[in-house]
Amino acid sequence: MKSHSTSVSQQILEHIDLWTASHPKILWIELTSKCPFQCLFCMRKESRHPGEHMDFGLLQRILEQLRSPEIIRLNNAGESIHYPHLIDAIRMSKRTGARIELVTTLASAPLELLPELMHSGLDQLTVSLHAIDPVQYQRIYGFASFDALDQRLRRLLQQRAEEQSSTPGINISFVATKENLQALPQVSHYAQELGIDEIQVHRVIWRDPAKQLFTYELHSNRLTPAFRQELEETVERTRCLFPGLALVYANNALDAAIAPGEQPAFFSQDLPSGCCIADCIENPWETVNIYSNGDILACGCRSSQQALGNLNSQSLTEVWWGSSFRHFRAEYFLGQDQNCCQCPWKKIFVPTTFHAELPHSGGWSWQLMRGWYHEEKSPAIWSKPEAAAMLASNGTFLRPKISLTGFLPNPTRATPNRLEVFCNGIPAGSVVNHNHRMLEFAMTIPVPSGTDPPYCLQFKTEKCYCPNQHEDSPDIRRLGFALCRLAVVGEKRSRAYRLWAGLFAK
Repeated sequence: MKSHSTSVSQQILEHIDLWTASHPKILWIELTSKCPFQCLFCMRKESRHPGEHMDFGLLQRILEQLRSPEIIRLNNAGESIHYPHLIDAIRMSKRTGARIELVTTLASAPLELLPELMHSGLDQLTVSLHAIDPVQYQRIYGFASFDALDQRLRRLLQQRAEEQSSTPGINISFVATKENLQALPQVSHYAQELGIDEIQVHRVIWRDPAKQLFTYELHSNRLTPAFRQELEETVERTRCLFPGLALVYANNALDAAIAPGEQPAFFSQDLPSGCCIADCIENPWETVNIYSNGDILACGCRSSQQALGNLNSQSLTEVWWGSSFRHFRAEYFLGQDQNCCQCPWKKIFVPTTFHAELPHSGGWSWQLMRGWYHEEKSPAIWSKPEAAAMLASNGTFLRPKISLTGFLPNPTRATPNRLEVFCNGIPAGSVVNHNHRMLEFAMTIPVPSGTDPPYCLQFKTEKCYCPNQHEDSPDIRRLGFALCRLAVVGEKRSRAYRLWAGLFAK
């Protein structure tokens, strides 16, 4: 089993560049690493103090280099609300076509900034709120006050209501510690009063093992059984009190860990032998972190000493496809990077079975490598505008072909939408939807001549379909096409030929 797993892993590594997006799609851009707050669980002061603002010219150059980004998050370690060019940064970022998000404490925002923020093009504003009791708020944040936050948040919501606008969407981020966990019902009551319908519940983390903090909550940066139980019970009790409020566990907040299998799943413990890492909240297939000094990091949990390049001296493409980033991707996938092996937010799988048809009876598959939305019990799996999948071939087919069935939307009436299909980097076929209605299609594509299995399929749609923008739906995903079936098909080789080929291969 282990040797077979190793064989499959090596096959994947040979195609790892095709697994990777052509350009970064999800970017965390740290406008500033400065912050007036002294949050109890923040590690900014440990690694970034005193911090710096990103040079505005550098930000402009970064945004000019982007190609069809999906999400730009304009924050990391600092408080972006104090970046001198924040509104211009949001507007320029929005012109890339991406969804623009910002996390802020908001309590120290200049009042005159709020109307500009409302009209900047920001799609999502997440407000960090971990307590509403004034004394507890001061203990946690060490700066400003809950009253200051309340004034600003109410003003934003009032202005949005007066203008009958749906943007920016506003939700709350709550980091759970022993200090503030019992404040969750109070924060939820406050959110309900203001008409905010979602709270993201985060587990606390600590990145420096030398620091003995949160010993009740954490052991080796994983939740202790006592705190995990307390967290689960508090969230469930709060959900019962406020059934109309969505309390959502952010990422793998409960440090879930199920038995490793063929389907990628969260695994909080150290990576087991024979497993590979398929994904995480900041996967290297489509995500970059850009720090305020221009450093590019694979993950926001890393220090500048682990930078993969710097955008003051290199282009984004040079770093994205440079040897350091490509080497990191291989280590990440194989579980050879210590930080990734121990991360509670990784998704792992056992690469034992390589299927020639997807989706197979097991449902979700690691072979849907990048650019797919994980949905339970769905008859079809939606892609992003760019996606990749890998198929096996058992060598029994003469002139193998790729069978593809699915649905292709067209969000605009003026021009058609096109789905392009590539096989191992070679253009293989396309589907065109000339109508405004959803197109159901079934096609068979010959595998390009000289292409050897496994087959890495790349999919690109000219347009993205967002249900929230095109119909009455809360769904804000950027969709490409819906996959129903993907398989290698063809005329079966004779049994005599297969036996001869097997002897010849030996």
